[in-house]
Amino acid sequence: MWLAGSELVDVYLGETAVAVMTAGESGETDAAHWLAATSVDEAWGLVAQHMAGTGGNRRPGRRVRLWLSGALARPFMFGPVAGLRRWAEANDVAASMASDATGLIGPCAIWLDDWRPDAPCLAVAMNRSLLDAIQTSAAEHGLRIASIRPWWTAVLGAALQTPEAPRCLTIEDSDALVLLSGSELMFGTAVAYAPRPDAQQTEALLARGLLAAGIERTQASRASLSRNSASSDTVQVPFGVQWSRLA
Repeated sequence: MWLAGSELVDVYLGETAVAVMTAGESGETDAAHWLAATSVDEAWGLVAQHMAGTGGNRRPGRRVRLWLSGALARPFMFGPVAGLRRWAEANDVAASMASDATGLIGPCAIWLDDWRPDAPCLAVAMNRSLLDAIQTSAAEHGLRIASIRPWWTAVLGAALQTPEAPRCLTIEDSDALVLLSGSELMFGTAVAYAPRPDAQQTEALLARGLLAAGIERTQASRASLSRNSASSDTVQVPFGVQWSRLA
């Protein structure tokens, strides 16, 4: 999504839960180190301090691959909008719609996935002030941001690589539920529910989503964040994911 040019470290950032994962000396992945916080600002501060170290352990220049929770990086469907011909124009219009579409407060940074003038596309919104704070704090701690992406996009990518890719996917992380659905060719629904609904609410949201999209339960899958480093699936997702098909 947002890229910038040492060691590469995966970091998960949620509103109150964060984790740092590094590669072991022989190339294997170490278990994630989870930290708790009372706010996203405190959470990122803890991560930056943990990674940068202090005194003789300080290691400036470490690269961070940052994975955001669904509450911090929220999807929505954008377009098509009559008259738009350039990506920059589409990005500006999507940014103006992001708060109403996602519930995020304040100006948003936007990423558009495979935007075309004549078709809807998946968009992701992130609070602009949070993005600026992360980048400023990273620089202050001698860290380099290699990428910033929603964690749910890694799960989506893994799901699309399976032989029978689901037409509806719900993804639960530390503080949100992301629901994605559509045909084999394009998305039709993309929404994040934050705070994360309980099990009964999730089932109701899923049932309504399947009915509205005309999708059978057998074509839907669930995924949830695992606090173990290894995924139970053959396709690895940072910080692990647990999969299940709907009955």
